[in-house]
Formats: sequence, structure tokens, C-alpha cells
Amino acid sequence: MIQLTQGGVVSAAGDVQPLATEFQRKGFVQFKNLLDPRLLSLIVEHLARGDWRSIQGGFYTEDKFEGLALEALRFAFNRPAFLQLASTIGAWGLSVSFKVESFAAMRSTGTTGIPT
Repeated sequence: MIQLTQGGVVSAAGDVQPLATEFQRKGFVQFKNLLDPRLLSLIVEHLARGDWRSIQGGFYTEDKFEGLALEALRFAFNRPAFLQLASTIGAWGLSVSFKVESFAAMRSTGTTGIPT
């Protein structure tokens, strides 16, 4: 398992090759439990307290988030060790999505989606 923690990237020697094979076969890789639960909890907490702004753009409305959570995610995913792993796997152009809870629901209910 590859995991981003507050201290860095954690992975075992046998973790990369299966992901590289999956990437070659499917064209994408799903990192399960990529964020350490403590780091995820911290990020979700900052998401819940962040500044959400609705921007009207003609025929659409965009919710834009500003806050420490984005900076924490940028810091985590731009660590050289993680970028090297992504490069080794073949996942340049890496797109990361999270399945925690709808951020809109978090904003409206004040919940974090993290089990306690």
C-alpha cells in the first residue's frame, strides 16, 4: 500500500509494480487509502472550516474553495517522493479524486465524514 502521511510517503518494495501493471492495462490507477487517516481527518476538518464562495459565471455557478486544506493537499501530492512514485507507475498527468463525502454536504451540515 502506498500512503501519504504527515511525515512523507510510505510504501513497500512490492507496491509499485502491480500499480504500474494496472496503469498499463487500464490507463489509470486507484490508490486505496492514499491519505493517512490522520492527514485525511486534518484536511477534511479544514475543508469544513474553509471559505466557500459561489461564483456566478453567466449560465453557470461555480463553488470555489479557499483555505488551508488546498495548501495541505498541494503539499502532500507535490512531494518529490510521491511524484517519483507516480512517474515510476507511469501516471504522469495524475488526477486524484476523493470519495469522502460531498463537500457541499459537509458545508451545509458541518460534518466531516470521518468515523470517530
